[in-house]
Amino acid sequence: MKRPPLVDLSSHPVSFVTVTDLATYLLVDERTILRMIEDGALHAVRVGRVWRIPLDEAQRVFPVERARHDARRIS
Repeated sequence: MKRPPLVDLSSHPVSFVTVTDLATYLLVDERTILRMIEDGALHAVRVGRVWRIPLDEAQRVFPVERARHDARRIS
C-alpha cells in the first residue's frame, strides 16, 4: 500500500531560483552569488550539488523591481 505524502508541496508558497538563474537576471557572475551565499549575505538551500535560493530571499537582497520603479518616478 502506497503511503500518502506527509506534505503537499504542490501548494507550497516558496518558489526557488538557481544560482545561474539569479546571476543571469542580475547580469553578474555566478561566483558573485556563490560568494554571497558562503558569506551568509544570501540564504540558500543546497540540494545535492546545486544551490536553490528562495525567491523571496532574492527579492529581499536584490530589490530590483523597487529600483526600477524609483528610477521611473525620478525621471
